[in-house]
Amino acid sequence: MQKTNLLSKGFSIAIFYIVLFFLVCALSIKYNIIDFDFWARYIQGKHVFLNGFPLKQDFISYTNTNTWFDPEWLTSGIFYFFAKNFSVVSLVFLKSFLIFSVFLAIIFAIKIRNKTSYPCKISYFILLLLIFHQAGILSATVRCQLISFILAAIWIGLLEKIKQGDNKFLFLLPLIMLFWLNSHGASIAGVGILFLWGIGEYLNKNDYKKYFVALFFVCLVFLINPWGVDFLAFMLKSAFLDRSWISEWQSSFSGNLMSGIFYKLLLFFGLSSYVYKIYKYKITYSKLNKTKLLILLTVGFLSAKYIKHIGLFVVVYSVFLFDDCTALYNDIMNKLRNYLEISKEGIKKLINFKNIIIYLIVSLYSLYIFISIPVKFSFLDGYFKYYPVWAVEFLKVNNIKGNILSPFYVATYCAFKLYPDNKIYMDGRQEQVYSAYLFDELMFFLGNFGVSPLDAVEKPSADIILMENKFKANDLLKNNSNYTLVFSDKVFNLYLKNNITKFNYIAPTKSKEYYINTILNTNI
Repeated sequence: MQKTNLLSKGFSIAIFYIVLFFLVCALSIKYNIIDFDFWARYIQGKHVFLNGFPLKQDFISYTNTNTWFDPEWLTSGIFYFFAKNFSVVSLVFLKSFLIFSVFLAIIFAIKIRNKTSYPCKISYFILLLLIFHQAGILSATVRCQLISFILAAIWIGLLEKIKQGDNKFLFLLPLIMLFWLNSHGASIAGVGILFLWGIGEYLNKNDYKKYFVALFFVCLVFLINPWGVDFLAFMLKSAFLDRSWISEWQSSFSGNLMSGIFYKLLLFFGLSSYVYKIYKYKITYSKLNKTKLLILLTVGFLSAKYIKHIGLFVVVYSVFLFDDCTALYNDIMNKLRNYLEISKEGIKKLINFKNIIIYLIVSLYSLYIFISIPVKFSFLDGYFKYYPVWAVEFLKVNNIKGNILSPFYVATYCAFKLYPDNKIYMDGRQEQVYSAYLFDELMFFLGNFGVSPLDAVEKPSADIILMENKFKANDLLKNNSNYTLVFSDKVFNLYLKNNITKFNYIAPTKSKEYYINTILNTNI
């Protein structure tokens, strides 16, 4: 009988992983826009592969730039390898693998915290996927932050092992940080978690000194990077930079009540389950896990303050509150069962029926995505909707050279396609390359407000202005005698300075197949 139960449990776990993997793949295909930062990743990755070290100076901008401090240089090499050798399509599968790995790492950490936990619940991970989608983590083809989510879960799992007495894992922390800090800027979160862990264990009256010893060596590892001590200064400055202009650095509560509803659901249910546990078991302050409380409050606050931190929130809350959420859910179901006078056997049948229905729906949905959306063209709509594909091709076929001013998020794409004939004002590497005033002037210009909104055009002498038609700056440009509108489509307007305008222009091809097949063509 016991062998049969083990086989049944093993089968259900296998089904969980298979169905979850196929759902992740399906959603990765359905929600798949080429990340605006991808082009900078490709440029950096190409240099890393060809020269063995990262680019340290920008060459695609015509404005003044600083040293290019790139915390994602190592990840860029990985992205470049896949895109170059297996096409852009391979990045969809890379994203699927990384998101699935995030969930594997979360399960790994949950099991370390409580070996009797059964975290293989498909409905729970569907909720996490929905949060990822609403936070924009699923939308992009692939982003470096996924590496941070994997490492954050592993980091917490290792700290739990150390707390349980396996001090040999202390030696792994600096090694993990060495990879993390050269892969993504969120490595600073690992330092923060380790620091809070040491404080929490001190308050718990446990052995805390070993965490601060580990913290010392982890901080020393930050010096092992291509820029040395200057990189550390950059990371500290970057951590406190004002990014309020950028949507993902705005508050998670800045929209209406329904925006980010799944994030808010996990935040509310997670904290409620924790409070309920304290109330139910009458946990006093002396027995309260201060480490858990400190990390939950810190990450919860950061995720509420910035949309960007929702991914880290998913990892931390999933690891620390899974058992609490499960306990609260079970108590609610038991009370409902007693109220409805349903037997335990009846509840078990209902749960099995619910799981079968969920697995069936998820499997059919995933199959539908695989059949209906060819992977090669999965990013097609987003590519032409969000990128100035035709406007850039217009500049290329008409051999129009000069400095381009555009919204920062499409600027790297412009440089990727048009270098060396055209250079850009600035792109999304805001704090990594540029001075703050350049970004402020650009945003003032786009919004058509400020004392001198044309400074961004006149001071750096932009020859070409590429503008989404939604921006108020179009009103300025249409009434500006120095610029002429020469091309427009459903999304973008293209203005040229009068001294480089022509009488006749060649129209860019409308063949989407051509643009997809030449997507990685560049002179960089």
